Amino acid sequence: MKRKEDFNKVDQFILIVGASLAFIAIIIMLFIGTRRGIWSNSSFYYLSKESSTGNEYFNKNRQYISIDKHKEFNKIITVTKKDNTKEVLYANIDKSGSYRAISIHAANKTEIWNGIYIQDERRLLSSTSYDEYVPDSTIGSATGTFSLYLDGTAGCEMILGEQYMKFSSNYFLPLYSILFLLLGLSIIYFKSFLIKFDIWTHGFFYDHTDTLKANDFTEDLMSLGGVLLFCFGMVFMYFFIFS
Repeated sequence: MKRKEDFNKVDQFILIVGASLAFIAIIIMLFIGTRRGIWSNSSFYYLSKESSTGNEYFNKNRQYISIDKHKEFNKIITVTKKDNTKEVLYANIDKSGSYRAISIHAANKTEIWNGIYIQDERRLLSSTSYDEYVPDSTIGSATGTFSLYLDGTAGCEMILGEQYMKFSSNYFLPLYSILFLLLGLSIIYFKSFLIKFDIWTHGFFYDHTDTLKANDFTEDLMSLGGVLLFCFGMVFMYFFIFS
């Protein structure tokens, strides 16, 4: 009997700690998820400054990208903290309906990338691959090659001044995290009901199931399963928050 009481106390502790962690994590996720910016592959560039003359973005690696709007072109200034490199690029935009033909050039007029972006659909129709080139000006090291570290769609969206909530294009991670968090806590909270339900279903196939009783190992195993599902939810949430 004492074993059951101790186990109930463990379950109560898990539920209290788990519910508290889930509440805090969901609040943080809602704050992070409603921030605006642009996804590039699995990395999110947060909008840090927005004005009529241009926008600034940064990602988790503290790489900064600034878009300065000019009449004939947009200037792209990138600062990579990892290797302390700064580079200036130029983007030209030709408009036709919702289609945007965008080309990116180095300071020496070398074309690095071009593509066609459908702005209404937020979709890149066609593009070339980025060409790496020797930077014209660097901070720290004056040698090596430079890459924009953006996929084509993200580059177009930045150049065109678009931004959206972090939730909007990667909603499956928050949904999975909340689902696993709730499922893990529910298994522990409704453990007695689930055991009774399992015994009841066995009654369709076996006789005298009313005498069945779950042992300590079964209850421990169910609690462990709930904890593991809860941990999966926290992992999904971690990847969303820190992407």
